[in-house]
Amino acid sequence: MSGDLRNQLERYGQDHLLEGWDRLDVAARAGLTAQLTEIDWDQLDRLLSGGTQENSFALAEQATSPELVRLPETTSDQDLWDEASERGWSLLAAGRVAVLTVAGGLGTRLDFSHPKGLFPLMPVSEKSLFEHFAESIRARGNRAGRPLPWLVMTSDATHEETESFFHEHDFFGIDPDDVWLFRQGNMPLVDASSGRVLLTAPGQLALKPDGHGGLLRALERAGLFQRLAERGVEQVFSHQVDNPAVLVADPALLGWHDRHQSLLTTRVVPKRSAEERMGVVVEIEEEVRILEYFELPPGRAAEVDDQGRLLLWAGNTAVHVFDRCFLEQSASCIEALPFHRIDASRTVGTAETTIGFERFLFDLLPLAEVALVVESDRETEFLPLKNIEGADSPERVREGLVERYRRWLASTGADVSAAGPVEISPLFAQDAEELADRVVPGTRYEGTVLLTVD
Repeated sequence: MSGDLRNQLERYGQDHLLEGWDRLDVAARAGLTAQLTEIDWDQLDRLLSGGTQENSFALAEQATSPELVRLPETTSDQDLWDEASERGWSLLAAGRVAVLTVAGGLGTRLDFSHPKGLFPLMPVSEKSLFEHFAESIRARGNRAGRPLPWLVMTSDATHEETESFFHEHDFFGIDPDDVWLFRQGNMPLVDASSGRVLLTAPGQLALKPDGHGGLLRALERAGLFQRLAERGVEQVFSHQVDNPAVLVADPALLGWHDRHQSLLTTRVVPKRSAEERMGVVVEIEEEVRILEYFELPPGRAAEVDDQGRLLLWAGNTAVHVFDRCFLEQSASCIEALPFHRIDASRTVGTAETTIGFERFLFDLLPLAEVALVVESDRETEFLPLKNIEGADSPERVREGLVERYRRWLASTGADVSAAGPVEISPLFAQDAEELADRVVPGTRYEGTVLLTVD
């Protein structure tokens, strides 16, 4: 190990990380040196000496509900949404759209020791989240007349198993050249009381992925901005791997983004309650921002209007559309994205005072000269998988999907009174409108129903 690195660790009070160095073998020493060299110690020192939630609490006091595109209520509203959808389909047909799935997390909270994208969630077929999204992307490309590039951001914890899973399943029918797997970076975990970086084992730093805001640097490192430009991609549709209800590369959202010449468009749904652990989209000093649930004082989060509705109601679904050039330009000034302190005690499982640091992708919102917020139907498009039981559990998500598919069938004039669990593959139909073209009114469904294609 170089003397410079040793001196740096001593200067920042992190030389405890070298305890036991003499007992490490050559490979372990090389691995630890690589991890230590990767860390920006100046940056970490600034983060440890910086402020806390008080700054975000002050921002929350200034927050108001943002201007946004609401769901259609009138015929003229619907005409505008139809126009946005047509515009979106034109973008898809021109090859100007790519899909990005954020998939760096393990299914730990689901008692599933694998990447969350491998979780077998679909209610009838038991297909994994990855296979479901692959079918959605294939279906979108089939109708548009050209394939969509699929970018999948993994982490050190999920990359190898995700890559193997895609190979084992022949990329779920997608051309491997259209699937681009890349991994995000890491940040060290720190004991909050001492400021000392933790070890998980001798010679092994305790690390945690650097948050979905690490996307910018990860795309740049992997050379994907250039690949996107070479493919003619101008819009990147981004979503999290844990929401099977998302309308992947939704034409209407793409169309609204394009119509307003937005650099960053985000989709929102009404929060169920003030206590729901969900960030909210707000406007502060004429800038659109997202405040995470832990950045809102409880009293502020619970404020309601004269009809009892939450004032800060626009819940963040983590569905965004980015202008590709805006992403690339933002990557060149990555420090513009602040790190947020998070409670990482559950990650380590021992120290109650463990903290980590993550960048949030939505912190790009105030940097976008034009940012757009679009409402979506929560029951149709937002069923996140978060917990092993209760709200947002596999059981509840499957129930929500079945209810959604039953509504779609009923809207076509089909009889679902005798139907049990229902699942509709995206390759069969991605929404009620597409389904209406494939189902004869009056068709009766009984028992378990799986509508797919051979």
